[in-house]
Amino acid sequence: LQLLGLVLAARGNLVEAADLTERAIEIGGDNPAILNNLGEIRRQQNELAAAETALRRAIELAPKFVEAHYNLGLVKKSQELLD
Repeated sequence: LQLLGLVLAARGNLVEAADLTERAIEIGGDNPAILNNLGEIRRQQNELAAAETALRRAIELAPKFVEAHYNLGLVKKSQELLD
């Protein structure tokens, strides 16, 4: 499900990508890589609060996960632009 979600996101089908990625989390439990993917999909959907939640959970589980830190920075930057 996770890989299919990534393919759909790359093709711009963000709603279905988010749905599949959330299902992957429900089935497999909290996985930092999947949470990071969900955070990035939510950021692309401009659902910044949901993106931040997923990314903070990924970082909580894997504090040295650089990509999740980077993506959280992108979310925070987007939030600043909206303020």
